[in-house]
Amino acid sequence: DSGVGKTTLAAACLLEGFAYASDEALCVSYDDALVSPYPKPLGLSAWARRQLGLPDPDLPWPTGDHEAPYAPDELGPVSQPPLRLAGILLLEPGARGPALERLERSDGAAALLRMSFNHHKNPAGAFRLSAELARAAEVWRLRLGPPHPSASLLRRAVG
Repeated sequence: DSGVGKTTLAAACLLEGFAYASDEALCVSYDDALVSPYPKPLGLSAWARRQLGLPDPDLPWPTGDHEAPYAPDELGPVSQPPLRLAGILLLEPGARGPALERLERSDGAAALLRMSFNHHKNPAGAFRLSAELARAAEVWRLRLGPPHPSASLLRRAVG
């Protein structure tokens, strides 16, 4: 959902050594279930920049309290195709955390279907693809805490 903290967590994960594919959209091929990276700039609020210890970017306009864009490769590595989905992370905002809980793969499949925006074009294919992706992935719920500790917890969990 919008405003949960996906982008801030993605930036913290990059700083923790994870590679970036996207924090906005998961582009998956129906043919081979491969993920295509979508490395758009990360828009980080002033709060997020302070939490992450990032300087304001060098822009021709002042950022102040406004969102500022960061190229993913400024913060860490960008994933290169081909990619397979290895994990599904469901974020729980506003919790005291961080805390990580393993979920059933069916929870991951349901989340993928719920968040899909084009499943109406190919319902049977979307269902099969979501089930296939979830069957091969670890599924987690992350109760968010501060960005760096949340990213560190993920790093320890997935290696």
